[in-house]
Amino acid sequence: MAAKEFGLSRVAIGKYLGRLVEEGLLVSEGNTKARRYALKTIVDFKDAIPIAPELSEDVVWRDKIFPNIKDVPRHIIDICQYGFTEMFNNVIDHSGGSVAAITYRQTANSVAMMVNDDVSSRKYARTSLSPIRAMPFSNYPKGS
Repeated sequence: MAAKEFGLSRVAIGKYLGRLVEEGLLVSEGNTKARRYALKTIVDFKDAIPIAPELSEDVVWRDKIFPNIKDVPRHIIDICQYGFTEMFNNVIDHSGGSVAAITYRQTANSVAMMVNDDVSSRKYARTSLSPIRAMPFSNYPKGS
């Protein structure tokens, strides 16, 4: 299917996927025709933050989330900062909970952040950005 979609041979696609696995961007499971690939999780950070009146969303961002961001363009970081601080501020101001669970996940081309409180059974807020960057077509392997 990928060979037809991209106009490349199965061998070329296999080499390219193998290179992505070697570079740590993909994980694979299964053998030969049953092999499946998925983006490798680069960061999977979780923490529980006690909600207190003096708690500030920008401090949580600076101390907990920002240090976990790996190789992301500045404009994406700025969007993430805005989204996270808005979500966390909503929890502080409106949830009535005592603890906020925060999650930051990153793959080679996406980031996802989640903020949950301990009062509601639903996710309080969630945001996701994908893709972080696109690979130029010139970087794809040549057909063989």
